[in-house]
Amino acid sequence: MRKLLLVLVLLFVSSLHAQPKTKLNSSFDYSKFEGLWYNENTVTLFVWKEKGEFKVAEFSTYSGHPLDVLSFSMQDGRMYVESLFRPNAWYTSGEYTYQDDDTLSLHLTGDGEGTELFTRYDFKTYNPPLLQLSDEN
Repeated sequence: MRKLLLVLVLLFVSSLHAQPKTKLNSSFDYSKFEGLWYNENTVTLFVWKEKGEFKVAEFSTYSGHPLDVLSFSMQDGRMYVESLFRPNAWYTSGEYTYQDDDTLSLHLTGDGEGTELFTRYDFKTYNPPLLQLSDEN
């Protein structure tokens, strides 16, 4: 009985060791996500770095209400955000993918679903209503 138990333990331990390891660190430059991003249909996204750690905030494009960020991570060249919009209790999970210096793609699941494109704010060409810097239109 002891030998059988020992063999089972050894098989279990060797199978754990044989599992492929996922590479969490990549050569992707996550600072490319930093900035203020907008989408007219969903949220305004703000990504910044504070004390060596990335931070994120989301605001409703329609109302300006902040979303509660429930979880946030960056891995495999993507940014993952789970959030809750309290006014209507909508839960969403988003996967942001960097496209180029001015474009992010968001694949959204949960209470809202679909794929949206985000554009980096350029205050010279677009003055968003929720962030009005002047009264000029």
